Amino acid sequence: MALTLPVPKDGPNWEAQMMADFPFGVGSLAATVAIAAGTSITLTANIMSVSGSGAISTLAGIPAGLTFVGPLIIIPAAGATWTTTTGGNIGLGSTSVVGKALIFFLYNGLWYPSY
Repeated sequence: MALTLPVPKDGPNWEAQMMADFPFGVGSLAATVAIAAGTSITLTANIMSVSGSGAISTLAGIPAGLTFVGPLIIIPAAGATWTTTTGGNIGLGSTSVVGKALIFFLYNGLWYPSY
């Protein structure tokens, strides 16, 4: 079975279309974000470091109207023991592992972590 890649609607403008899918810029890196008492973290970059020990059920902050699909990379900070849980916009529960990046993809309105 051959893999068929979609052709951008505006052929010559493929770069602009790709950039529109990355509202924070390609490869942007945010400072470490600490998990507050709540269960939501606000996305500030597509690569983030998250510290703390709370349970995250919602990833917020994608500007309305954009077609961002990821990947979103969250790197557990040293000593982090946070988890992801379903109930918000996360499709699979997981537990952070320090030193192992957690990669999320957005599918049908839910973020799915890689582990």
